[in-house]
Amino acid sequence: MARMQWNNFKNDYPSTGEYLCVIASRLPKPGAPHLDKNRKLLPTPYGLLREWLAKNFSGDWAVRQQTKKGKTIVVLLIADPVDVSKLNHFGKLPKPTPQQQAQGQLEFGYRDSLYGNVAKSLGYNL
Repeated sequence: MARMQWNNFKNDYPSTGEYLCVIASRLPKPGAPHLDKNRKLLPTPYGLLREWLAKNFSGDWAVRQQTKKGKTIVVLLIADPVDVSKLNHFGKLPKPTPQQQAQGQLEFGYRDSLYGNVAKSLGYNL
C-alpha cells in the first residue's frame, strides 16, 4: 500500500473524496538551489508534502498538482480513514459544509507557513 497513479486509484476507490490545499509552487528567492545546513537539497512545498505523505501514510493514496500564477493546487485522494485523520497534523480538519459534501471535496491545512516544521520533522536541518 502506497502512492498510486491517479487513474488507478480512481478505478480502485471510485467514491473517495478529495482533499485540497493551495501552496506556493516554489521556495522563495528563485535562482540558486535551496540547501539546508547539511547541504541537503530542499524540496518544493509540494515535494515536501509528498515526502511527508510517503513517510506517514500506510494505506493507498494518490496526489496531483496544478500550478496557476505561482500557486499550486494540490488534490489528494486517501483510501484509509486512519490516514485521513493524519491530515490533522496540519490543523484540525474542518467539518464539511453541505456543498463540500456534495462535491466530495474538503480543504486540509497544509500551507506554506508549515514548511519549516514539516521539513524539520523529515530530518532537514534548517
